[in-house]
Amino acid sequence: MSKHSMKVPNFAGWDEQALQEICITISRGTAPAYVEHSPIRAIGQRCVQNSGFDASSARLHDKRAIRVLRAQLGDVLLNSTGTGTIGRSCIFNDSGDFMVDGHVTVLRVEPSSTDPRWINSLLRSQWGQKYLESHCYTGSTNQVELSRKELDCTSVPMPSLAEQRRIAEILDILDAHLSNAWALIDKLSSVERGMLHDALSRGMRAASSGMAWRWTPVANVGEVKLGRQRSPQHESGRHMRPYLRVANVFNGYIDYSDVLEMNFTPREQEIYGLRRGDILLNEGQSLELVGRSAIFNGPAGICFQNTLVRFRSNLVSPEYAQAVFRYWLRTGEFTKIAKQTTSIAHLGADRFARMSFPVPPEDEERRMVRSLHSLSERMTAERERAKHLELLKQGLMEDLLTGRVRVPEAEAVLEGL
Repeated sequence: MSKHSMKVPNFAGWDEQALQEICITISRGTAPAYVEHSPIRAIGQRCVQNSGFDASSARLHDKRAIRVLRAQLGDVLLNSTGTGTIGRSCIFNDSGDFMVDGHVTVLRVEPSSTDPRWINSLLRSQWGQKYLESHCYTGSTNQVELSRKELDCTSVPMPSLAEQRRIAEILDILDAHLSNAWALIDKLSSVERGMLHDALSRGMRAASSGMAWRWTPVANVGEVKLGRQRSPQHESGRHMRPYLRVANVFNGYIDYSDVLEMNFTPREQEIYGLRRGDILLNEGQSLELVGRSAIFNGPAGICFQNTLVRFRSNLVSPEYAQAVFRYWLRTGEFTKIAKQTTSIAHLGADRFARMSFPVPPEDEERRMVRSLHSLSERMTAERERAKHLELLKQGLMEDLLTGRVRVPEAEAVLEGL
């Protein structure tokens, strides 16, 4: 195996070829000349996303500057500078007029022998990313760049064009299923948001006219508690317990796959222990995610860290309270009270406890919770389906790129979707 091989396991025994033999063009773009008005747009690194080409991030380029590299349909765009962005790739699939700036490399394949989606999939694979990092990146930590010479020499496995295309089509089908699943989740989320908006608007009108709805501080609706601070002295001890932190709590669900432990005395377990129905909110986060929340329904014996705030309701159901918190997250209510430090925003347990909470009549709350529960169950099912599809795609992509699974076997898997 050549020292320039991407080292993709090759169970099918496909021939390997260097990218410079596969591509008509491998070239970085040029510095754009930005203007206020132009029919030409410049492709920068923000246009190259894992989800695909994002034209909305392209800026206008002076049409008088003609000595530029124009993007063509099917070009593979590869980010070529900067920690955190280098190595990201996508297929250019826009019909507009675009030039490529100097931070992006274009790989333009010979279409009679290569499908660009095959090259893009290889670059995005675990082997492609590892190879680029170990062979093609040059410069210091903050000034890393892609080496064109090393990229040219990179050799990759090359099945027949027909097999490349079918593999790409299979992965495209899985992407379409994923897009549909997330689109449905977004739609259900919008329905939930509209339902809460209508209910809370109705509640505000009712409360102002002396009817049954009322507004009261969060602290009057339930107990607000900040978690226990992590410190070296708690990393070992006689009473080690699992605890949740901000990395575990997402919008509407808790990830229990990465739970850490620290020492909580029996007294601290009483204070910081979690019960089913407790709501955990992100206390320290990026500004737009402060207040992200989920209901705890895990096993007994789990505690929580001070990157989270616990809300334990004593006046309304946890399902209704969490729906209000989700609504506040989406409408920016948490952002309004958060305090921004250098890089992290903080919700603040005291500020959260003072927020005005809408308390509906019991019968209306029950109706809302039933409707919200139905929506939540559907969203949970769709999230599980999306997660399954993502795992399936990852596994199938690796199997197809290595030839461990061939096209007919993969097609049989798709038939079961």
